[in-house]
Amino acid sequence: MQLNGYECGMLDALLETLSATGCLTAAQLTELFDGDNEQALFLLDILTPEKFILEIGYAQGSQLPLLLSLENKGRRFLENGGFTAIYEREQPKAPGTWERISAAAKRMFKQTKTPLVLQAACGKN
Repeated sequence: MQLNGYECGMLDALLETLSATGCLTAAQLTELFDGDNEQALFLLDILTPEKFILEIGYAQGSQLPLLLSLENKGRRFLENGGFTAIYEREQPKAPGTWERISAAAKRMFKQTKTPLVLQAACGKN
């Protein structure tokens, strides 16, 4: 399966959230994805077979697991750059262009409050 940069970022964001919070409930997962359970299921279908996450239980009538937790394999994968690192390695580079874009993206990420928003959505401050 070929993932785009956005999907890689979303996969890494989900892994980072699990790393920061320890676990996510189905309600927190729904909130994290603004009610887009199809997007959540798409990502879970990538992470679960790779054993990056553990899905625990299912509520009747719901496709989302009752609880998600991060496996050690997922933690190590994230520590090594995650999906974004793989995506970036596979992109063709023009001399100097990627370095400028990457530096600008890192500056923007440091200026955002995205990690705090994700932690708040997961009930951890």
